[in-house]
Amino acid sequence: MWRRRIRLLVPPGRDFLEATMPDLMDHVQERVLRDLDISISEATTRREGLPFCEECDEPISRLRQDLGARLCVPHQQALEAEQARGGRR
Repeated sequence: MWRRRIRLLVPPGRDFLEATMPDLMDHVQERVLRDLDISISEATTRREGLPFCEECDEPISRLRQDLGARLCVPHQQALEAEQARGGRR
């Protein structure tokens, strides 16, 4: 039967919690929404830009600093290209 009881791992310090499938799905949905909120918050938090590139100490334009840039254009392009390849070199 689909309402078979399953065991759900809960945070440390607590015992296992007996839950039905709908309870488990509610738990999963809450976790997904919480993770999504955290990701959106991190993506929209603007970091302070730097006047000079972290890699080569070349100056960074004021406009790019205001947008949170920490790398010069060539190093930022190289970083984005590496990320597009999946982090492989």
